[in-house]
Amino acid sequence: MQIEPTIWVAFISLLGTLFVGVMGYGKMSKADAIRLEHRLTSLESKLEPIWQAIIKEIPRLLISPHTPEFDVLVEEAMVNLEGMTIAKVKRLMILLEEEYDVAVKEKNTGRAVGLSLMKAGVKSTTAGLNIVI
Repeated sequence: MQIEPTIWVAFISLLGTLFVGVMGYGKMSKADAIRLEHRLTSLESKLEPIWQAIIKEIPRLLISPHTPEFDVLVEEAMVNLEGMTIAKVKRLMILLEEEYDVAVKEKNTGRAVGLSLMKAGVKSTTAGLNIVI
């Protein structure tokens, strides 16, 4: 899986902005704070469509004929993660972790990255729904 250069630029820009914000914390004028907030909001809005594309596309790459329970939960999450029961989401997270461990052991870096991204997406979505996993 190859990451687009524009994603790297946005990510590095975000890290730089956060670094400057942390280093200047307490020393910033109100105008600087407003500009920093605007930059972060702008970056967030630029990264959101990329993140949504990742969340929608990565799961398709993880489906395998050797993992039927995992596949059913991944497919359900792709369609309606917010509508899944807490038990199913927790089971999905357990299976994501197990599959990640297998991928790392087998040195399947692409699958490991995909599993990590999906896990992050599930955590992000469920955190917004106030579900603790």
